[in-house]
Amino acid sequence: SADGARVAVEALEHPLDFWMTEAYKSALVTLKDDITALSKTQSFNPASKPRTAAFLAGKLNLYASNTPAPPPEPKLPPAELALYRKGKEVFHRDVHCATCHQANGQGDAIYPPLAGSEWVNGDETRLIKIVLKGIWGPIDVKGRVYDPKNGVPPMIGFENLLKDDEIAAVLTYVRNSFGNKSSAVKPESVTAIRRATSEKKDFYTIDDLLKQHPF
Repeated sequence: SADGARVAVEALEHPLDFWMTEAYKSALVTLKDDITALSKTQSFNPASKPRTAAFLAGKLNLYASNTPAPPPEPKLPPAELALYRKGKEVFHRDVHCATCHQANGQGDAIYPPLAGSEWVNGDETRLIKIVLKGIWGPIDVKGRVYDPKNGVPPMIGFENLLKDDEIAAVLTYVRNSFGNKSSAVKPESVTAIRRATSEKKDFYTIDDLLKQHPF
């Protein structure tokens, strides 16, 4: 529609990140006729909309225009690199890690970051327990406290949603992405911790977890 064209044109004049590119290309194809019609109105000023003008002229390459290249893969042994690649897919599944912690691992005002996090890069046993069972309570990440009193929900446990190799994979991915450079997590480590914590039916509190695995 004309409204959709105006939204698309405005957005097109701003930078696109790597994750937006394919979706935005599809939107532009769908809205091309509406954008063309908009460009013929008196209110359209090509000088203030250079990227839109380039798109209409067939001269806009979204991949080459304001779109950063995807981050390079870490240098890992073949087996660990395979885990990393599997973990990347798990991380970006609907209602999984990226939903809260963001695709870039930076988090937001409610959810803590994974990038540079001492929780991510520290004790892998503590980290595996968090993913298996979930966690609840005020948590200090990189000097900032994320508190349930400010709307921070509990992190759910994924023990019934992900297999051991999927948990190992996604933890290997986050420990080697967003600037993190930590050891890979092996599926057998997840298996052992799942077995050792099988009788625990609820999430960990921050205090209980830190008593078991202090920094």
